[in-house]
Amino acid sequence: MRKAFFYAMILSLFFALILYSAETFTAHAESGLFVVVGDRVYSYAAPELKSDIFGCRLSGESDVIDGICQENYVAAKDAQILFSPNAKNLFTYEKGREGKRVDQEKLREDIDAALSVGGGTVTASFIKIEPSVKVAELKKQTFERGRFTTYFDSSTEERIHNVKLAAKTISGSRIKSGETFSFNEAVGERSEARGYKTAKIIKDGRFEDGLGGGVCQVSTTLYNAALLSGLSVVESHPHTLAVSYVENSFDAMVSYGYADLKIRNDTGGNVFIAAYVDDRSLTFVIFGENLTKKIQRKSVVTEVLKPNEIVKETDELSEGETRRVIKAKNGYKSSGYLIVTENGKESKTLIRTDKYDAVDGVVEIGRKKEG
Repeated sequence: MRKAFFYAMILSLFFALILYSAETFTAHAESGLFVVVGDRVYSYAAPELKSDIFGCRLSGESDVIDGICQENYVAAKDAQILFSPNAKNLFTYEKGREGKRVDQEKLREDIDAALSVGGGTVTASFIKIEPSVKVAELKKQTFERGRFTTYFDSSTEERIHNVKLAAKTISGSRIKSGETFSFNEAVGERSEARGYKTAKIIKDGRFEDGLGGGVCQVSTTLYNAALLSGLSVVESHPHTLAVSYVENSFDAMVSYGYADLKIRNDTGGNVFIAAYVDDRSLTFVIFGENLTKKIQRKSVVTEVLKPNEIVKETDELSEGETRRVIKAKNGYKSSGYLIVTENGKESKTLIRTDKYDAVDGVVEIGRKKEG
């Protein structure tokens, strides 16, 4: 009898404890769970917050915590570099800004601890996010890597206009690490609508008037500046005829929709392009990380191709009179080399072999008899 009474008392105390625990958790649950994140307060109560004899739980806890973290995420802002080729200070900088994120694992632990006693207030902790790019790193990308100048002092006004227009379009360009710069994409179509004028171009092996004449001198100047800056040239094309403004095997012909000049930046940092042009010359300067090697160019003519002299009779001239229609011009076979000096050692690399056609001379002789 006493044994039965003892077991009854134990059972009664057990149920009383269960009832007390349930009432305690219910009371806490009714008071709620509060999560403080910066100046935001997230509150949860029934039916989101539920309690039973095994404790207190928050419905969809993982999703709730993910949502809090996403809503309070502040991305870091990288430092920025501003490039102004014609300003007194070529480069100016905007400082970066720290970001922050909620310490998600600690928040989960703190919420679970609060839920173990039925609720309460939890204050989230933040973890700083450092900018991935800082001003000091950007300043390392502002060294002059190389420059190249070509001249056009004997050109027509129309040709000089085209050179200035194309150069202005390119100046201020930035090639990010791993990116490829396309001359045609940067300059666009050479059309009257875009301001280009008619000047001499090379077409089908001869010089003739064409829209945008002179733009190839811009691409050639940029091409050589890129070579001297240690950039990778992934596409370039020679002219069919030798040009006067650069040595053989160092020209770069472009034609919109047909032939492009493409330069890839493999330096690991930004590369910046500045163009400076006056009434007689064009210079491209390329800035980026400091170039530790010296790069030079060498053009070697391997063969001179002699032109023919073609004589034609014409009735437009009197007998015995002559008129030169086309001036003869030598053609060439040539090679282009880059000579690189680094750590006191010199290496020579062949980059191109080209053939430039000769231009046959044409002379007209009159056959018209007087009287």
